Amino acid sequence: MKSIIIEYNYSPSLTGKLRTVDILIYENFEFRFEIFYHKKPDGRPFDERYYKSLRNHVEINGKLPKKIIYDIEKLLSFKNFKIQRTYPELTEEEKKQYEPNDIGNEYYTFFLNENKYSVNVNPWYFNKKLLKTEQELSFLKFHQNILDWIDETHDNLIREEE
Repeated sequence: MKSIIIEYNYSPSLTGKLRTVDILIYENFEFRFEIFYHKKPDGRPFDERYYKSLRNHVEINGKLPKKIIYDIEKLLSFKNFKIQRTYPELTEEEKKQYEPNDIGNEYYTFFLNENKYSVNVNPWYFNKKLLKTEQELSFLKFHQNILDWIDETHDNLIREEE
């Protein structure tokens, strides 16, 4: 069985992109990409059956794009890989404070060097300006390339349906 090294999960808030994405990345740089999304409605009056028919689920398996493989190799090159769960890091008291109900979820889980690291990249918890170290900036580049890849894949799926 292939070992998972990175897991990415995204589910939208009311203002996010209307899709749910789950990506598993394996040690050999193969991936499983699952996306749930809605096809674009054609403007007809509301009909529950019609709108339910617009739901779509696609699973894609394959080899990662070279750009993302390079980013992962860069992250793996750091001897003491460590990333904070949130930026800024929250105190215990701050973790207990109010957060809006509908902020969505977006996070990575890294399984590296027999350790597990999670980082929440939802904008409510993730201030890109606080990332300063070479490792953190490499993670930020990796994250942006993942987002670009997701957008491109989603756009291609929608185009194929037209």
